[in-house]
Amino acid sequence: MIRRSSGRKLNKFRVLFKIKPKHGLIYKYMIDHDLSLKEMSFITGIGKATLLKILHFKWIPNKNRYNSAKTISKLEKFFNESIDSIIPPALAGHISSSKEIRKLFQETHIVEKIVDVNCISLEEIKQIGYTQEYDKLFILNKITDLLKTLHPREEKVINMHFGLCGEEEQTLKEIGEKFNVTTKCARQILAKGLCKLRGPARRNRLEEII
Repeated sequence: MIRRSSGRKLNKFRVLFKIKPKHGLIYKYMIDHDLSLKEMSFITGIGKATLLKILHFKWIPNKNRYNSAKTISKLEKFFNESIDSIIPPALAGHISSSKEIRKLFQETHIVEKIVDVNCISLEEIKQIGYTQEYDKLFILNKITDLLKTLHPREEKVINMHFGLCGEEEQTLKEIGEKFNVTTKCARQILAKGLCKLRGPARRNRLEEII
């Protein structure tokens, strides 16, 4: 958003930037190699939803969880560095324990800057441009909030089956094995959760997101 500054010179403008911190190592690699999120996901073997969460500090490595351990292994292999170098334990600990730090790293912030349009470089103009990644994250966050209104087991099964909220996309058979239930039972849990999403209140929220 650009607003004319109250200063005397008409070529001065106040520019409001929407910014969100991104994981330096991963984001720099994407920029240096001109990769989209989908392309980065493909070459690392990490799901797009999980990669997006890592980029925006919403994923904390946990070697004791199967899916997390798989993602850790893929990150270490791709960057040829230990997970402690990629995501320092101190940083992960601060994000987990401090609401203020978590807010600082995970939320979008507005930064104001006064620029002279006669002197602004082409690189700066590109940075002011619109980015689709912000919209994708906004939609993902809205869907996550909506799924939290379901029964926890229904929410978990939907996330696992469709690969949302950092989960790897899994079959109903795989989900059933993890919940220690039959494939048929896993399918029923999924169907019940999706049925609730089709209810008037939740359907209206979904339509607003779309």
